[in-house]
Amino acid sequence: SYYRFSSVGASVPMNGNDSFFAGPDTIYTISKSVVSRFSEGKFQVISKVPQLFETNQVRVVYGNGKFIGTNGNELFLSQDAIVWNKSFSLPVDLRANPLGEIFFQNGKFLIIGGSTTNSGILTIPLYVSKDGEKWEVGEFKSPLIKKDEVNWFEFFGYSNGTYILAGNKFSARS
Repeated sequence: SYYRFSSVGASVPMNGNDSFFAGPDTIYTISKSVVSRFSEGKFQVISKVPQLFETNQVRVVYGNGKFIGTNGNELFLSQDAIVWNKSFSLPVDLRANPLGEIFFQNGKFLIIGGSTTNSGILTIPLYVSKDGEKWEVGEFKSPLIKKDEVNWFEFFGYSNGTYILAGNKFSARS
């Protein structure tokens, strides 16, 4: 089902690093580290994600009563999208292996790590959590067809009991 948040159209100046995310009762936008909430027909600034490593793009998802965001090098948690706390719970040094996309599917938060190539094998770390605080680590491995091949993913989804990871030259399911 769909819900119309306002009878008035919202004008949102966006650039390539801005993103939208849905919360429990409305939609939000984040530009650099500034979070805005859609209320009364417009987006209003409500908070700033406390980045130590200032980056242009912070990605945020909502699920299981929490907002989780990442700028690639840090992980942030919030109950209300106003007060943000940095999380140190991922069992990996994010400076050495930055985070990629973040998703909420089937009651779980999923984060794709930065891929590495070694001996003709592409390895993509996967981090899974129900609460954003305790994480399980897995990985997707795929042989490369050519030694200097560049692979990347475009889509991660969940349907009918199956997780799907699809990229420019590969797809996988679990």
